[in-house]
Amino acid sequence: MTYDLIILDCDGVILDSNSLKSEMLAKTVESYGSSLTDQFIEYHKQHGGISRYQKFDYFLRSLVGHFSKSQYRALVSRFSNLVKEALISAPITPGAWDFLNHYSADTPVFLVSGGDEEELRAIFKERNLTNFFCGIYGSPETKVNHCSNIIRQFDTTIRGVFIGDSRLDYLAAQSCNLDFIFMSDFTDFKDWAQFCSDENLRSTPNLGPLIGNLS
Repeated sequence: MTYDLIILDCDGVILDSNSLKSEMLAKTVESYGSSLTDQFIEYHKQHGGISRYQKFDYFLRSLVGHFSKSQYRALVSRFSNLVKEALISAPITPGAWDFLNHYSADTPVFLVSGGDEEELRAIFKERNLTNFFCGIYGSPETKVNHCSNIIRQFDTTIRGVFIGDSRLDYLAAQSCNLDFIFMSDFTDFKDWAQFCSDENLRSTPNLGPLIGNLS
């Protein structure tokens, strides 16, 4: 039985961009010193999939110890400028183009990311990827809410799958009764193999092996 609906994460699934985002986050906060920068990047890697807005809020409140709207806005703006340029040139992951070509003609495919929604839509349009998707969704709305809203567009008996590379992706899938496949080649999640074993999750190195085998 094939899936009626496919939801994909962006970073580490469609684009090989996790390492680029880590670099851009580090560059954004480097003026605060190497210690805080290292702590922030470790937090970022342990909380894959949450939005930049949550991450910079955490950085200022919990690591710097002082939050101001002007600092927060400056960090968000600097990161947005850096990351947009990086994502325009980020490599597409192996098998992603063929996967999208194979499935999007007959199956509704959606992108659900922790990245900024307007930014994602602009980048995917520039990279000629928009037409593969029935919808491209990102922050500030959460992945759980996006998945719930997508499911409401369809019959409640549909069978859907979320392909992601983080614990948060799995939790979003689980909350909406979607199957989940963990994509491992580009994840920041160091303990992904143990996590997949503990949760009895299917995994794939990239999207290529799933072409014709997504059921």
